[in-house]
Amino acid sequence: MNKGVWLLIDPTGPLAGLAIAQQEDVLASFVCSGKSLLERLSRGVKDLSEVLSVPSFEGVAVVVGPGSMMGGRIAVAWARGASKELLLKGVDAHQVLREWGGEEKGREHWTAQKIVRGRIALSRGGPPFLLSERDGVSRAQKHGPLWTGYLPPDLVKEPGRATLQEGSLPQFEAMWSVVKRSSPSAPQSLKPLFLD
Repeated sequence: MNKGVWLLIDPTGPLAGLAIAQQEDVLASFVCSGKSLLERLSRGVKDLSEVLSVPSFEGVAVVVGPGSMMGGRIAVAWARGASKELLLKGVDAHQVLREWGGEEKGREHWTAQKIVRGRIALSRGGPPFLLSERDGVSRAQKHGPLWTGYLPPDLVKEPGRATLQEGSLPQFEAMWSVVKRSSPSAPQSLKPLFLD
């Protein structure tokens, strides 16, 4: 086994992708339309592994959501099936956005993803929850957080006291930082994160 080489999979957004990481670096990545993830996942892993001469992996990490329901199911099923002897890690998309966005001392950090039909998944450091874009905008204007991720147009027009950082997934360097700090998951506990 090639110690320390990990496969990273992020299926959560309109863009999905995979990367290979080792030690402190993301060595290579591949990004595709989220809709084409199923067709491209196995081939992408094979191509990246050959280019980098990676014979095997120590583990597989998957961004489990929230995000694309279909992408989450595909990536989790693929990781479980392809990694019988490997370490598995599930990562929340909002942990990745928070890592990518950084921190401002003494300021709340909110992360947001556009979900469907005018709704967003919002996290204020804990588990993400669903609310309407309008409610998210009104809360951000009032509380003035550091807001990372999806930026609703009304918030861009009038940010109030909020500081905005637009970003979307995949963000493999941030994902790798989160993965290195997290504990492995049991294969049966690796599940897509869906919000009601």
